[in-house]
Amino acid sequence: MEVRSSCPMCCCGDQARRCGCPFNQGQVENDPVLQQGRMARLPEGRQKRRIRTSGVKIGPRLAVIRSNKRGRCFTALPLIIYILYMDKSKNKKILFIPGLGERAKDYKHLSKYMEIYNIDWNKIRLPRGKPDILIGFSMGAALACEYAEDHKVNTLILCSLTPNINTLKGLKAREVIFIIGEKEKWAYKNNRRLAKTLRCKWRIIVVPKADHKIVGNYRKKLLEVIKGHF
Repeated sequence: MEVRSSCPMCCCGDQARRCGCPFNQGQVENDPVLQQGRMARLPEGRQKRRIRTSGVKIGPRLAVIRSNKRGRCFTALPLIIYILYMDKSKNKKILFIPGLGERAKDYKHLSKYMEIYNIDWNKIRLPRGKPDILIGFSMGAALACEYAEDHKVNTLILCSLTPNINTLKGLKAREVIFIIGEKEKWAYKNNRRLAKTLRCKWRIIVVPKADHKIVGNYRKKLLEVIKGHF
């Protein structure tokens, strides 16, 4: 292994073996972030913006790059910056099917988090494609179940599922999450009955003070559940 005379990443000026910087230890040959040694020369504010826009996070025990007034970098600990995870939400498809009589325009408040299926209730057609997370509300949840009977889905979220379903035994989903409002007394018993027919893992979430509408606490809880899958 080639030993450098100084560390180009943390500017400690020490020998590579004493510094322990992964740039010198050859541990980051395939890491596109660490290979860009010029990043360590940037002022602290620009570093944070570069990290934020590139989807890079810094681990809990790792040092943050700092800069002095001259723009030169220093750190008290060996500098280790690596890609902890990329923003997976950009690569995952989330599809929401509205309830009976509703259209995509009724869920503009959710459109920035997921794709809203603009269904024509006079001529019902199941959505195309392969969403990673499929969400349905009320009668839309029943359509989501019908879709999951023919297509594999990683996560199926059924919001206030209508009670006109007898079994969910044939669903091709890895996980099914039931979300109901606390005021929907009829929904809990029915959803629990259906959950027992599933062959995959499932759970039921009851939203306090929520009714048969995705607003307020209901909307907040739904977004929390989606966020937990990234």
